Amino acid sequence: MTLRKQALLIISLIIVGLFIMLYVSSVTIVMGGFSRIEDQNTHQNVQRALDAYADEVAKLNITAGDWATWDATYAFIEDNNQAYIDENVSEATTARLGLSVLAYIHSSGRIVISKGFDPETMASIPMPQSFRDHLVLSDLLLQHPQLPDDVTGVMLLPEGPLLVAARPILTSNGDGPSRGTLIMGHYLDSALIARLADRTHVDLSIQRFDTPQLPSDFAAVRSTLLQGTPTIIQPLDNNVIAGYTTVRDIYGKPALILRVSLPRPIYAQGQVSTQYQLISLLVIAAIFGVVTFFMLEKLVLARLAKLSTDVSHIGATGNLSVRARVHGKDELAH
Repeated sequence: MTLRKQALLIISLIIVGLFIMLYVSSVTIVMGGFSRIEDQNTHQNVQRALDAYADEVAKLNITAGDWATWDATYAFIEDNNQAYIDENVSEATTARLGLSVLAYIHSSGRIVISKGFDPETMASIPMPQSFRDHLVLSDLLLQHPQLPDDVTGVMLLPEGPLLVAARPILTSNGDGPSRGTLIMGHYLDSALIARLADRTHVDLSIQRFDTPQLPSDFAAVRSTLLQGTPTIIQPLDNNVIAGYTTVRDIYGKPALILRVSLPRPIYAQGQVSTQYQLISLLVIAAIFGVVTFFMLEKLVLARLAKLSTDVSHIGATGNLSVRARVHGKDELAH
């Protein structure tokens, strides 16, 4: 193999190796940076969805507190006067508040009012037995050791997840002793989830932890969430990324898996940037390869080839008076 071919091969291998190393490092750095930004953005949107959920619970708690900390309620829980029921516990009132359940429990454990409401028609229906089973003094809902303790969050019922707020019944000044507990709740149904999604401008999905057949992506993260990981971020495909987190019930047990799905413009921009970088590296590598070989050809290879031709000519003719032509003042000319 001639020196020219060897030089061309070595230069090509060096440029290809350098290109591969630069490409791998660039992709790792650039796409890694875009991935971190994408993860941070997804984390923030998961937190926004949790904040919207917490805000919904807080609004329910405020309403329950307004009704529970009221002299009229404080008197009613003892005397059960019909006027209070006619004025406050009507279908129109519960429809305005969007309630699914309403319960007044005396401090003795006696159920004074227990009403259920259809979430669509808001007509009165029997309170679900699954919820009535919690209306006992031993249940967390009715325990308020320090006034004005409240119990808020979600409960898993066969009928669906129920957002609840349980407040001790006190005077309008917030004085006790508590005469019982007022409980308000509404189901975390598809309509409410849609409102939360509209409020946060994300694609929001919620699944129960105890669902036997979860969608595949929910099932894949359930065990990790159970181990205590607060938030899991994973791409669903090249166009959608999802963030998952756990919502615990009022008893502290995992109740719901909340998923936020987002488009991936950050990832797409990272891919475009990487492609442009790849093209730039190819062009630069080609230019440097050509320039390097041209300079090597001009300064060394061509001169060495000419010297080899002259020496071969002298050797062939045997005319020792012929001289090789010399150009330059470097080692090769010497």
